[in-house]
Amino acid sequence: MTPKPSRPNESDEEEIQVVAQENDDNRLMEIPESDFVHEDGLANVTIDISAIPEADDGSIDLGLADGGRIIELLRHNLLNPLRGFSIPFAADRIEDWNLNNGILDVTLRME
Repeated sequence: MTPKPSRPNESDEEEIQVVAQENDDNRLMEIPESDFVHEDGLANVTIDISAIPEADDGSIDLGLADGGRIIELLRHNLLNPLRGFSIPFAADRIEDWNLNNGILDVTLRME
């Protein structure tokens, strides 16, 4: 019986540990049903985004994602959304929105 060859420099190998850091960024915020006002197939909600310094009046836009279940706060020069707001229903589209002094008013058309 021949001995099994060992790996070269087996004792010199270095163990590398990968540590995943937990992301406490909270990019997705849930908006409860009680924050919405429903009327004639529309849903209105007011969201305070004043704590998001990148969200100024001239450079943001809104979009829907995840089949209309997430309102995305987008900045024109960024690929990823600044924030996402999870809503308790699927919206067909954003009818209207307005940002004034860090307060975002959104009107959604419901499916």
